[in-house]
Amino acid sequence: KCLDSNVASETLPYDAENWLENDIESCCQRHFNWAFNDCVSLSGGSLNLIATGKWYVNYQEEICQTDCLKEAGGPCGGLVDNWNTLFDTAADCCKEKLS
Repeated sequence: KCLDSNVASETLPYDAENWLENDIESCCQRHFNWAFNDCVSLSGGSLNLIATGKWYVNYQEEICQTDCLKEAGGPCGGLVDNWNTLFDTAADCCKEKLS
């Protein structure tokens, strides 16, 4: 979990500048990239801000979906894991991964 730098700076070791970031997303990317979405959520960040709107393949359903919150509806498949390959269009996603 990432903390507000105003609070955290009082509790960090002498090299606090190596641990502090300007925002939650930067902190989570640097220190918790393997669990980025969970980190942003647990740290109080907005999951809407981290959605890329790009396309990725859902192998279970054999379709391409958009990296956005499922609640948004349409082709949103939920937030993508950092190991997924992202594409600018559904056509590119399908051509590369499902053809």
